[in-house]
Amino acid sequence: MRYFIALRLKRKSDGLIGLENIGAKLLDSNYEPKDPAFRNMLEGLDISPSDNGTSVFWFLVEDANQSLEELMAFNETEAVISYSWFEEEKNKVRYYRGTEYFDATLALAEQVQLKDATRTIEYQVKRRAA
Repeated sequence: MRYFIALRLKRKSDGLIGLENIGAKLLDSNYEPKDPAFRNMLEGLDISPSDNGTSVFWFLVEDANQSLEELMAFNETEAVISYSWFEEEKNKVRYYRGTEYFDATLALAEQVQLKDATRTIEYQVKRRAA
């Protein structure tokens, strides 16, 4: 399955290593500028940097090994969104224009579950043995 996964980390590169360690295939680490609906939805989520020096980085991954719930169980995971759900919701409003489109895609954020941003994020980057 394909997922958008938001990871709260100190550096984006830490996420790339972490995703590799769990066997997820990275499809895109810079999706936001490519899809206005996705960008609008993220604006609706209103995720901000935390006090502990971390930021949220979004990745599009393919992972046949882990479910959405298993990915959410990682402490660094801020949110997980099914790619197929997002595409289905986006297609429902694809003929909307201007403010109507913006409002509809912004409202998708209401259906996304976020973790508490004040939780402690402590991790060590462990590279997979070759």
